[in-house]
Amino acid sequence: LETPDLLATAGIRYCADWVVDDLPCRIQTAHGPMFTMPYSVELNDIPVVMIQHHDEQELPRRMRLTAARLKAEAATQGPKVMCFAIHAYISGVPHRIEALEQAIADLAADPDLVFMQGREILDWYEASGDPT
Repeated sequence: LETPDLLATAGIRYCADWVVDDLPCRIQTAHGPMFTMPYSVELNDIPVVMIQHHDEQELPRRMRLTAARLKAEAATQGPKVMCFAIHAYISGVPHRIEALEQAIADLAADPDLVFMQGREILDWYEASGDPT
């Protein structure tokens, strides 16, 4: 329960390691606001590949399906953020990397989607004026 206060005290502005929905959210701390970034265990190669034992196509399939759904929702609800977590020792191995590369290429080819780092997402979110 003290983690957000400790992180804010250390000058950390956001955390991308708590499972939250498809937009950042603000956490009030004793040392000012801190933000959480969208994060999903459903789009993370540790549970998908190592725990659930899916093949190399499952994470890319989920990425495409999630992106399509969030894009459709964004048309009426406003921008959405989709996070996927990959690890070089899992998705970067020779027998999995091609499926991941293709999924990322497919997403990058969509002109309605952008790739951003956490800091860029935070800058966009703060500039949007969203009070949540």
